Amino acid sequence: MKQIIKLLIILLSVIFTLACSNDTIQIKGGIDQVSVQSTYNFSYNGQEIEIIYFFEEMLNYTKLKSENPTLDNEDTFTKAVLMPFQDKSSIDYYNLEDFLKPTNKLNQLEENTNELLENAKKISRWIEEAIVESIEILPGGDTTFYVFPIIPDDWFAIMNMKGVSGASFFGNKVILMLDPSFEEEMLKYAVAHEYNHTVHMSHNGTQGISTILDRIITEGKADNFAKTLYPAMTVPWTVQLSENEETAILEKLNKIHDSTNYEDYDDFLYDNSTIAIPMWADYKIGYKITESFINKNPNTPIPEWTKMDAKELVKKSDYSNLLE
Repeated sequence: MKQIIKLLIILLSVIFTLACSNDTIQIKGGIDQVSVQSTYNFSYNGQEIEIIYFFEEMLNYTKLKSENPTLDNEDTFTKAVLMPFQDKSSIDYYNLEDFLKPTNKLNQLEENTNELLENAKKISRWIEEAIVESIEILPGGDTTFYVFPIIPDDWFAIMNMKGVSGASFFGNKVILMLDPSFEEEMLKYAVAHEYNHTVHMSHNGTQGISTILDRIITEGKADNFAKTLYPAMTVPWTVQLSENEETAILEKLNKIHDSTNYEDYDDFLYDNSTIAIPMWADYKIGYKITESFINKNPNTPIPEWTKMDAKELVKKSDYSNLLE
């Protein structure tokens, strides 16, 4: 699972200010009649949080293609969805082909988007609750969430990631992709995960995700953080490794942990025909190493280990021999 890097925190005695004037949802029946306030803003502990929905843009895309089947699918998607997104986010949509792409399942996408639209107030509330809980234990900066429906073709995210996918970008920007099948706890877990990424990336910059080890530990930090807030949440990328799997992963990682070559990272994850490296190997070993550090250093505050250099964290875990 490749992602661009994915989320939240501090004291209880601070002012919580909620700006809910953009909270109104109106559905008037029919795709061309749907009207929704597309942004939701609130602040907590001095952090400004903005949630921007792109449900209307997706519905505009499905409407244009349904009414004009001869239109080029990719071009229509770019003009209806990607360009408005770039205008609001300053994120270059050319880097988003793994997340935002057109589909031929237009009716299903329209149905899914309308269902998400009907639940936008609930989605905003759950994201807000996750952010507030995160800020209580990990202060960060002003953060923007961009929320899209998952396209129906993305069965992997729908089936294996419980209908929630996310990615974090520099500048405290997060993309969330949702299928109507998602559940509250999974959304909150994903929000916390991505928020931890934004704090880590804001503090460490590109150097914090430059090597294979950096990226692996970054994911381990995010999942341990999310698990701290939502301990009952079980996700497949933190499932316990077998002894053989862990040995195979560590042997390969020992040789390439300093590499900054994305091809080495891909080989580590996907060229596993002769070794017992499982799916989500990077997430699983990153989670295990970070968990080991936390257990060995229980007095280290969450903000400190979130911002800690990957090698320093590994050296203070039970996996220090990985660097030898």
